[in-house]
Amino acid sequence: MAGIGGVLLAAGMSVRMGRPKLLETIGGVTLLEMAVANHLSSRLAVVGVVVPGWDERFEPVLKKVSSPGLEVVKVDAPCQMSQSLKVGWQRLAARSQVEAIAISLADKPLIGPRIINHLIDCYLTRSSGICVPIHNGRRGHPVIVSLDFSSDIMELEGDAGARSLIERNRSAVVEIVVEDDSIVFDVDDEGDFVKLSERLKHGRG
Repeated sequence: MAGIGGVLLAAGMSVRMGRPKLLETIGGVTLLEMAVANHLSSRLAVVGVVVPGWDERFEPVLKKVSSPGLEVVKVDAPCQMSQSLKVGWQRLAARSQVEAIAISLADKPLIGPRIINHLIDCYLTRSSGICVPIHNGRRGHPVIVSLDFSSDIMELEGDAGARSLIERNRSAVVEIVVEDDSIVFDVDDEGDFVKLSERLKHGRG
């Protein structure tokens, strides 16, 4: 039976940090490792992580997270989010065991397997085509999208990710209210790293 795959986008330029934020560590663990581990611990059938192939600093981390359930997808040059998404989408959509794809951002390292599994269950039971988590009125990740929308994904442009896809297909969207703010908490700058460290220290991830 086909299941849900996951595309974890990790090829951003980290403009606000000025250096690859996903390689920054907290307690000896990089943000990329945290995000990959959370996704691999969920019921996703396979996880494709899209990384910057031009940056060799990612290689040691990718070796640490290597797993039969993880597929590494490299982009050869800096690109916008929509381009990274399309590359990852095409790779996973070609797998026979995938009927839909959960789109996630690696700079949201607190999204744990419990949240991912909850959204998988909601997608499978409501059969909406597009499943979007909402926290306090804000859309978050992961967004689960049926392969029926592959052509729409391939038409995306810019850094908006799946936002325009959601707007164009409102009738197919089911919004899932989530009390956990991990779906919207992202790490963009030094201040966010401090917040993340505090949350992990106090078990509020």
